[in-house]
Amino acid sequence: LTGFALQFDQRSNIWRSIGSSNTAITNATFSVNNNTQLTAIPAFVSGPVIRLGYAVAGDSPPIIYNLSGSACSLGAGAGDGASQVPASGGKCWLGTFPTNKIDVRQFGASNTVASDATSAIQAAINYAGTLASSGTYTGAVVHLPAGEYLISSTLTISNNNVTIEGDGKGITIIARNAAFADTIRANNNGQIENISVRHLTLYHDTSLGNAMTGAHVNFIGVARGTVDDVNTINGLIGIELQGGVYLTVKNTHIRGTYVSGSTPKNGLSGLWITAAPSLNVSGGAVLLPAIVNITETQINASSADAGWRYGHLINAAEEVHFSNSTFNGSYYAQGYIQQTASNYDILEITYANCFFDGGSTPSVGPWFGLWVDGSAGNGSAVISRITIDGTSFNGEGLTPNGGSFGNGIYVDGTNRGGAYPQAVGSLQMNGGRIQGWYSHGADVEGGTNLSFNGVHVYSNNTSVSGKYGIKFGATDSKFSVMNSMIGGIFGITDSQAYGI
Repeated sequence: LTGFALQFDQRSNIWRSIGSSNTAITNATFSVNNNTQLTAIPAFVSGPVIRLGYAVAGDSPPIIYNLSGSACSLGAGAGDGASQVPASGGKCWLGTFPTNKIDVRQFGASNTVASDATSAIQAAINYAGTLASSGTYTGAVVHLPAGEYLISSTLTISNNNVTIEGDGKGITIIARNAAFADTIRANNNGQIENISVRHLTLYHDTSLGNAMTGAHVNFIGVARGTVDDVNTINGLIGIELQGGVYLTVKNTHIRGTYVSGSTPKNGLSGLWITAAPSLNVSGGAVLLPAIVNITETQINASSADAGWRYGHLINAAEEVHFSNSTFNGSYYAQGYIQQTASNYDILEITYANCFFDGGSTPSVGPWFGLWVDGSAGNGSAVISRITIDGTSFNGEGLTPNGGSFGNGIYVDGTNRGGAYPQAVGSLQMNGGRIQGWYSHGADVEGGTNLSFNGVHVYSNNTSVSGKYGIKFGATDSKFSVMNSMIGGIFGITDSQAYGI
């Protein structure tokens, strides 16, 4: 009790302020240091009570509590450590948070990696979800102040209007070293709306030999989802977008580690855009990721190893726009557009002012800058309207030393039969350059409506003969090269066999 000197009157069983004339304290505000003291308050005190910390005073922002008439509904009566705390007499202290920003330390999360913070952060996410969904707040923010938080299982968002927010990349870190699936997942088996992850670093420690089996951020059926100002480091997948609509990844750095055959260094793709066939689409969920914007984002290696098997991987989509982004250091391809046996359409993929750089080491690769592959499909779906504006493909500057260097752009030419025997329905490159891949600059083996306009292709296979600037395959139709320059740049000698 602050601001009073108290004395307990055993005869009348009430607290009195010393010096007063038999006046019971009924509306005074107690302050306690932690949950232990909060739980121990006598049953006749109904609050309000201020808790000054979780374990000790000052280890988290204060919370105001009032007594409910029944037991806590969460945790089988044990509460969640912050929004509900057990009280004497089988009742429950209910927390009132002053704003819609919920500090995970209020739920007991350590920001020093001293203890596992998973359950505390999840409790904060759950509470924020109840606030947002009930209309108490239009959006609830789960705040992770500066520090490093260790987790051992997936943090799941299952309510609309929830944001997970740190204090900045490299300032707030969520770290993991165990082999479990996603780090953060948004999913409620249907459409989930207005989800954000921002201002933090997500890190998987490979030093203990544990593989990561999911994504650092996995949005499943999210409408209006944003990843902003985030670092992801190591793991199987950096960011995964399964279905959903109006999705944005911006100002984000997705770093991976891939070594063929390594268990912990198993980076599949920095960004994976794919369908979510398990979604309940009758509830409004969007099966194919639609209207996706990737801007000011970098996908590369986090060490001398290759960054990912594929910088980005797209298996199903409608409208994905990359702008002002960089892809470099991946093993097989910096960008891979792949139609799988599931036969989903991949429509309207654009690259504007992007940069595809060479492999991380000359002994690694990559095989391709942008690889468009429909060979696994049955011809019932199409890859259509790929547009590449002002984008450059820059090969590794060193001579290959056992590595398999490939084309700046490669389009598969498999005749699959069906309605679309050639996977690619349209590919146009406007401006930009393709340089120095020790192979064909662009090898377009199959497709229709193929155009290179205002492109500079030069310095391909400077040490390897028999390669071309732009190569069209036997199954191509309706293709053109206009206003372009193939070959030649100051101080560099070309040895490509043919321009086109």
